[in-house]
Amino acid sequence: MQSRMNNPAMILPDAMKALHELSSAVGKSGVPKATLGLVELRASQINGCGVCVDMHAREMRQACETDERLFTVAAWREAPYFSDAELAALALTEAVTRLSDRAEALPDEIWNEAAKHYNDRTLAGLLLAISTINVWNRLNVSTRQIAGEWLKSAEAREWVEKNQAVARSVSCHGIRETSLRQEGFYSTRAFDTERHGRSTCSFREAFREERTRALTLALL
Repeated sequence: MQSRMNNPAMILPDAMKALHELSSAVGKSGVPKATLGLVELRASQINGCGVCVDMHAREMRQACETDERLFTVAAWREAPYFSDAELAALALTEAVTRLSDRAEALPDEIWNEAAKHYNDRTLAGLLLAISTINVWNRLNVSTRQIAGEWLKSAEAREWVEKNQAVARSVSCHGIRETSLRQEGFYSTRAFDTERHGRSTCSFREAFREERTRALTLALL
């Protein structure tokens, strides 16, 4: 496989800077990081962007997202692992990503459900997150960027080093539990936190740290 050209955002540094600043603003909107990850992954799956599916799945696992949620996000309507707020965000993501699929691009039903769980600030963050990942998907897909190639870049080295430090110092269960509580997950979904969280996350944390070390060595 060979890409047609470099990603346009890398050719025009000002464009890359603008996209990073947009993502930074989204990160400050109050939308839980786990929700943003689900949005980015689902939009990338719909658009067939191998680069973004690969990258965001890696980032989510590094942040201790559970395998159950990663494996079923493509079929989120049939999975019991997502909060009501996350379901609303995923429905919004699909509608905004597939604007031409319906006569009414974004039905009131989907909008109103999202508005039940998010205020104007977090709704703005969600819409900007969906729009931004769609920009990245379209840039990558149209130029045939190759999944995994980003791991060879200087940016990937920085990502590996940063996440290796995080893996040493932060409890995965603490991150996931905080995110789930922000989403009201414990009160809205029957979810075995011991099986899906506490009992597996300490092992997963150690495994991922070793995997990150191996990846770091491979990049050197």
